Amino acid sequence: KQADFQVLLAEFRKEEFRLRLRLEHDPKDIEATWRLLDLLAIKALQDGDPKLAIQYWESALNKVPQHLKPQFEEKILKFKMTD
Repeated sequence: KQADFQVLLAEFRKEEFRLRLRLEHDPKDIEATWRLLDLLAIKALQDGDPKLAIQYWESALNKVPQHLKPQFEEKILKFKMTD
């Protein structure tokens, strides 16, 4: 299980790096922006900071495609209720 977690963590870091690189190249890349915010929210949860995760998701909410908004709203609500 520890090895699986390490692999997952490495993939997470690679994806974060790729998204930051995309944004460095094109700061107006909306998809990279909301994907990075979602990733940072997950990271915040992992670090035990649900309030920060909610902030990231709220920032991403106006950037995500319409069909994904309900998922983000659900995440926000879920963690606001546990707050």
